[in-house]
Amino acid sequence: MESVVEAEMVRLGVIATCIGIMAIAHSFLGERNIVRPIIERMVWSEKGKGADFSNGTVRFVWHIITVAWFGFAILLLAPVLGVENSSAFVSTIVALTALVTAGFAFFYTGGRHLSWVAFLIVAAACLAPFI
Repeated sequence: MESVVEAEMVRLGVIATCIGIMAIAHSFLGERNIVRPIIERMVWSEKGKGADFSNGTVRFVWHIITVAWFGFAILLLAPVLGVENSSAFVSTIVALTALVTAGFAFFYTGGRHLSWVAFLIVAAACLAPFI
């Protein structure tokens, strides 16, 4: 029975590692081959700050997918890490994922895309029972 548990831990570790590699590749290759070309080709109706906002939105939306996949990978590692209180662990990882996502939204759009507020609310709601 113990070898079955060890095999499951290895399986989860391999899956989490693959997800992490995929997330890095998604962000790096997507920025180079998708995000930049989209931004270079777009002709936004607004100029200046409006165009910066639109470009920033395209960029942060692409990269928050990477953040989400890292969150999933970490959640898969809970049994491998011997996490006993999975509710607190899941809530903490979701909160951290939401905080990083809020940071991306705020940074890439100068705070103009208000999704950062929603992501902060999600983070606070996840952490509230444990504070």
